Amino acid sequence: MLATNKYTAPANPAKLFPELTRMRLVNGANLWSLRTTSPGLTKVIISYVNPELFASQPFTAEMTFQLMKSGTSDLDTFQFVSQLEETGVMLSNYVNADCGTVEFVVLDDQLEALFPLISSMLQDPSFPEDEFERIRALGLQNWKVSRKQTHAVARDHLMSVLFHGHPYGVTIVEEDITGMNPDDVARFHAEAVINSKPSLFIASYNPEDVCKLIENGLIFSEKPSINSRDQIRLSAESNAADEAFRRIPMDGSVQSSIRIGRRLFNRTHAGYVAGKVTATILGGYFSSRLMANLREDKGYTYGVGAGLVSLARDGYLTVSADVGNEHVNDAVGEILKEIERMRSERVDEEELNTVKQYIEGSTLRELDGVFSQLSLLATLDRQGLDAEWVNGFFQVLYGISSADVQNFSNQYLQEQDLIEVICGGNNQANI
Repeated sequence: MLATNKYTAPANPAKLFPELTRMRLVNGANLWSLRTTSPGLTKVIISYVNPELFASQPFTAEMTFQLMKSGTSDLDTFQFVSQLEETGVMLSNYVNADCGTVEFVVLDDQLEALFPLISSMLQDPSFPEDEFERIRALGLQNWKVSRKQTHAVARDHLMSVLFHGHPYGVTIVEEDITGMNPDDVARFHAEAVINSKPSLFIASYNPEDVCKLIENGLIFSEKPSINSRDQIRLSAESNAADEAFRRIPMDGSVQSSIRIGRRLFNRTHAGYVAGKVTATILGGYFSSRLMANLREDKGYTYGVGAGLVSLARDGYLTVSADVGNEHVNDAVGEILKEIERMRSERVDEEELNTVKQYIEGSTLRELDGVFSQLSLLATLDRQGLDAEWVNGFFQVLYGISSADVQNFSNQYLQEQDLIEVICGGNNQANI
């Protein structure tokens, strides 16, 4: 007989975030720095957090941060890109529902040459019309392709219902793309970047030197930040009852995408860790209950998953699966059956301990290396948290019991509170 898999907390958890320093720049922007163990590369993250703005204008935000890399008032696109390439920088501009981010990794000896280019990109982009048209056309093409993908349509419908009347519920429509012009991008840039103070995160062998370069070489607004956490008040309106179940037909689709979820909370909530454990047991890893049922036993799907998604100002739980049209009703029934099991039965200690070990291991893998730690710091900062949250997370994880999992399930996974969205072939009209 196999021994029970016993999970115990490490006697002395590994110290994370060595030599972490926080400072406030002269203009009031916050800066976090981590010291790397060897010279060579520096990583910098510049994050403009404003969920109300970025969530409510997703395509404009994407266009703005992509176009910022297309030249400045002094350098056309070719000149700007050529000078960036000379530094060897790995530069990435990206957005999500919470923020816009400029992130780069560069050789230490190229920092002085790079910072004037980054400063010009942030403060004085030219938004050339030919690049605007090229990027917009590509965005329109990608959006049209996504409208033929059941998983993309189901995801957007679920978000629009979960966050009804809330910026997180905004989804892109064709008019957002075709009706945009360069002036819209310039206005968004002024609000999101020029008139906003970012949070900065650096990982370097000599972080003090990089901090000096930032203060001397990067220009940020002296105005009060428009994205202060004290000033943001996102709508708390809940989903409309008449939208609690939707079937979206898609002609010609041989499969259907199932999305089931409910609005919950983010990492700042006391129930977050119990929720993460519960979602992982349900469908958060390969040996989860939903995988064992829908994939291994029934053969309805190649993959099914569940997760607790943490955003800057909110969060939600979601279950997702793509199945053949003929299996839709059975698959939904099995998902709800597994959720009911979470409410009615306590998970045994061996399964609970396995999941705790999985979560601990996957979290530590995400923290493998200073650059990865820096990315987590930026994520935590968006939610008003700091590095201490990680140690607290592990301590709470160690103490989660089967009763905690069942209590969470009974409080937050009642069937009447779950939103179902199904997109695919052979579906009825929207209900």
